[in-house]
Amino acid sequence: MMRLRAENALGEEHTSFDDPRCIGFTREGLPKERKGGLAALISAGGGGEKRMFVGKHHAGETWKRAVGNGGAVTIGPDGWGVFRMKKGVLAVWIPPKGFFSRLQDWMRHKTHKKED
Repeated sequence: MMRLRAENALGEEHTSFDDPRCIGFTREGLPKERKGGLAALISAGGGGEKRMFVGKHHAGETWKRAVGNGGAVTIGPDGWGVFRMKKGVLAVWIPPKGFFSRLQDWMRHKTHKKED
């Protein structure tokens, strides 16, 4: 979590506190450097869903889950995405260029290679 925060929790923050059982926040990252970006949902245990803004510069990207459950999220042309988590208390997504996305891709490739 500390590495996720250090590498991705950069730039402007947006919060979503409209539901006391599921809160969310995003960080836009640094657009000029094309670095960072993060979306998080924290739930009272029942999961949840939020439409959250991550920045127009992320339009078209598919963000991957780095922590918790929930599928990939494609960011719309307006910079908004719908982040969903199943039962659980925490889920975090990051842009495809983040360290943990690269690590997950490497691990999937390595695992797939062993199965061949």
